[in-house]
Amino acid sequence: MDQLIIHTVRGSTIESLGEGWYWACDADHHCCRVEGLWEAQTMIREAEVHNRPLT
Repeated sequence: MDQLIIHTVRGSTIESLGEGWYWACDADHHCCRVEGLWEAQTMIREAEVHNRPLT
């Protein structure tokens, strides 16, 4: 079961998928499955700071 962990003011989200995996999405619904919360947060931060889609 997915669980919302983070929702930023710019509309990005991180949801827990369990077992150390996370679903990171930007405000335009570009999403990536990422291993580790630190990695998911880093990807979201970089996308928001540089105003680019999550890759």
